[in-house]
Amino acid sequence: EPVQKVGTIASALGAKDKGEALATSLRRELSDATAAVAAMPGRPKILFIIDGGGGAPMAAGRDTAADALIALAGGENVFSAHKGYKAVSLEAAAGAAPDAIAMMAHTLQAMGGADSVADHPALRLTPAARAKRIVARDGSYLLSFGPRLPKAIVDFARAIRGGEKS
Repeated sequence: EPVQKVGTIASALGAKDKGEALATSLRRELSDATAAVAAMPGRPKILFIIDGGGGAPMAAGRDTAADALIALAGGENVFSAHKGYKAVSLEAAAGAAPDAIAMMAHTLQAMGGADSVADHPALRLTPAARAKRIVARDGSYLLSFGPRLPKAIVDFARAIRGGEKS
């Protein structure tokens, strides 16, 4: 949890007072982010691709940072029945019918951009690919769970609901 990380680092640096102030601010921001997500409509189904290079894309299942982010953003991980990471077949992706496909920015680049992702044989039949709802962000921003987490949660929650395309 980011608040615990702040406390640990502040103690190690001998800056307990500054750490407590930052932890208090971070708690408030996380509470505000949770409230903002709760006010957003729907529970979009998300396919989070962790690796798209060479062959079948690898999707994030449960017990992953991507799965935690999806939950915080009010989404549903379409591969939550699987633990860790799993290759996505054409049938599995089409059957999962994600509303959005999410990934780290470098994965999107490795896959040739949003149009290439939407045209990928394992993904093109999904509602997300047809709508070109492909969400990509810097991996450390989305998945490091640091002080930027509240902003990342709200940003990701809006994007998976169609608030923007990458």
